[in-house]
Amino acid sequence: MTRTTKTAIQGFLYLLPIWAIGMILGQLGLQLIASAYGISNLMELVSNLATTDPTPNELAGLKWGSLFSHFCGYTLVALGFSLIWKPKRAMDFLLLNRSAKFWTYLLLPVLALCLYPIAMQLYALNQMITPESWIAKETIALQEKLMSMNSPMDLLTNFLLVGLAAGLGEELLFRGILQRLLAQLTKNLDLGIWIAALLFSLIHFQPEGFIPRFLLGAILGYSLRWTGSLWTPILLHIAFNSSQLLLYYFFADQMSEQTGLELPIYLGILAYPLALAICFLLYKGHKKQGAIQANDYLPS
Repeated sequence: MTRTTKTAIQGFLYLLPIWAIGMILGQLGLQLIASAYGISNLMELVSNLATTDPTPNELAGLKWGSLFSHFCGYTLVALGFSLIWKPKRAMDFLLLNRSAKFWTYLLLPVLALCLYPIAMQLYALNQMITPESWIAKETIALQEKLMSMNSPMDLLTNFLLVGLAAGLGEELLFRGILQRLLAQLTKNLDLGIWIAALLFSLIHFQPEGFIPRFLLGAILGYSLRWTGSLWTPILLHIAFNSSQLLLYYFFADQMSEQTGLELPIYLGILAYPLALAICFLLYKGHKKQGAIQANDYLPS
């Protein structure tokens, strides 16, 4: 067993209990926040969301409780692990002290918009091949209620929950930590990316959305691999989620459950080559940074 493999195994032995503690804290906090908003039976409320609309107070409790739970289960876990695992170089370990080229950050919102119609098409395909009994109806109902927005303040709250918290926390954990440990465990950078993407999709517990999330996870992983900076997948993830929020806010009456916003067919066709072109630019424009990141994961 190589030193790199031993390090990865030790990393997982540290990470798993920290992750469990974070998830427990998140659930306790969710229950406390829900109670503070007058929700006496959280499980019953969630199970009835498909048929019953929550009161504004209950919806606020669900949103803020979910935000706290997500923070504890992802952001706090990632930062806590990094500070324990590498107390003197946590930022370097997470690749947060490195930056991609400036033009990269200008292209990320464009890439996020290109990925939207692709993800919606894959989601529609995924639903067609997913058995009805596998569809997470309670989770879908919860997401629909959380996504409901009637004012700019609702949009801001959802940006904190869906855009910022998810984009930051999930990337810190999945790309910042898990992708590194998996690449070291398998001694293969690409395998580490795809396994992390698989876990990223599975942990959402929505079989009907497995394929698009798996693909998104892989693209996020390769954006880190190519640019050598964790800020790239973080900002891409935030841009992708935020673009969906804005579309849902401004075009809610035109949104389809299966395909999202109905776009002109030529935009859906153009999305594929444009997304590939941007990914190619990220790869070609950061070869030096990618090589440094690869050597950091798997020292030669």
